[in-house]
Amino acid sequence: MSTAESRARVLRQSRRQHGSVHVVAGPLGRRLLTGYRRAAAALVRSGNNVVVAECKFDPDGWDDWKEALKGLAPVWVAVRCSLEECERRERHRGDRLIGLADGHFERAHFGAKYDLEVDLTDSQIDEATGSILQFVTRGPDAKG
Repeated sequence: MSTAESRARVLRQSRRQHGSVHVVAGPLGRRLLTGYRRAAAALVRSGNNVVVAECKFDPDGWDDWKEALKGLAPVWVAVRCSLEECERRERHRGDRLIGLADGHFERAHFGAKYDLEVDLTDSQIDEATGSILQFVTRGPDAKG
């Protein structure tokens, strides 16, 4: 079974009228995501620094992360770019289902509250990582 076929068993894809695509987690997908989030939290509770890069696509994802990280002090960082740039990157990568960028653009950040936001539309990765590192090293009082 190919990777794509395996993913299809876990996640259902829905197409909207204008051709964009978004991923909807089924029961197994939600269970896997719950376990993944708790595993990341367990790593932190074991003394590890953890960075998670996730495009939130399930509506309960934000609340599930908050529950998994209860008692910890996560730093929530939004990494954004314009829709046009996101779609360009999707096409350029060649391994993405075309339409995911559009289908998840609004969903990815819906309902989330961040401590810091960086914009990578112009691919200023060094500046963005510097901002994140500076924010994190200032400590818990840095959060507003």
